[in-house]
Amino acid sequence: MDKFVCKNCGLCCKEESLNDDKTEYPRFSPNSYIYYYHKPTLSLFEWEAKTLQEEAKKQGFNLTIVPYKVIYDQKNKISLVIQYTFKETSCPFFKENKCSVYNKRALVCQLFPIQIGSISDLISGMNEFKISICPNDMTREQWADFLGARINTKEFVSNMHERYGESYLALLERDLLLKESNDWAKYIVDLGLIEPATPDLKVEKIKNKIEKYPQISLIDFMIKHTGLNALGFIYESNDLKHAKLFVKNLNK
Repeated sequence: MDKFVCKNCGLCCKEESLNDDKTEYPRFSPNSYIYYYHKPTLSLFEWEAKTLQEEAKKQGFNLTIVPYKVIYDQKNKISLVIQYTFKETSCPFFKENKCSVYNKRALVCQLFPIQIGSISDLISGMNEFKISICPNDMTREQWADFLGARINTKEFVSNMHERYGESYLALLERDLLLKESNDWAKYIVDLGLIEPATPDLKVEKIKNKIEKYPQISLIDFMIKHTGLNALGFIYESNDLKHAKLFVKNLNK
């Protein structure tokens, strides 16, 4: 696989790229109690949202960040936020065709232009994939030829890493963090610490409750109510540590 080279066209950061999701919001995630409260511009973890809010203050503007993925807890009447997003429909950090927070950008930005190759894709067999908006990436026909070769997981990951470098590691890291967050949510549900609202309840009813009652991050809830070292896992995600370990173990 040829190495991908970014030509700095900026298309991945523009509004038409960030708002190409035609899915209806708010809604429940399929077969899940995770509620998609707000249409995402960029999906952010809590620490990423805080970093970008601090950067916005330094640049002299207000950044409105709202919950994206939420679990509404009927037992405690609180919303546990798994991920956040900008309320704005475009990225306010994208200025003069450049990212003004490039060294602090979120994982969802670091993974461009990749749209496939996550842990969930590997498990599902990559039967469906979305072609990147990037004009410098592979075409649908090129992807079809590549995936049609029926290469094994180890070879696929190796080729993706070779082509995209740290962008592919960012995709894996983000996916591993999402998997861990979902595992944390399941853990507190299994312990009976929360009673999540489920898709059998009306979407608008849940939306009203989320707006009415307190919102806290899933991380803060985990720290307060369990002995799991959630922060330790997050700190270890610095420098894409989990993704690098995943690739290393796969290549053994």
